[in-house]
Amino acid sequence: MFVFPIFRVSQTNIIEAVGLGLVFSIVLIWTTKYDIRGEDIYIVRTKSFPFILMGLLIIRLIIKYYLSDTIAFGELAGMFWILGVSMIWPWRFAMHFQLKAKLKQQTKVKTIR
Repeated sequence: MFVFPIFRVSQTNIIEAVGLGLVFSIVLIWTTKYDIRGEDIYIVRTKSFPFILMGLLIIRLIIKYYLSDTIAFGELAGMFWILGVSMIWPWRFAMHFQLKAKLKQQTKVKTIR
């Protein structure tokens, strides 16, 4: 995508997109919890999760609408791709570490009994 000049993003806009993505990922990290039942691992459903996702989507759309007057379409598309990636990667990494901690805790409980 960034090979084509229309999608190239300035360094300032990259920093802004990554920063906003990291802020959005914090909300997702706070709402993701695991439950282990026997040998199965589940993500606990949060009633607020659909509202959080819709809220993040609405915020992104408002920002996109506001910035579309000042930033070129291709650059804006690149920024929102960077925002999405910088939101999902930290969330996934946090999920991985939360799961490892949960499994370690579960293993300790089993060995104590």
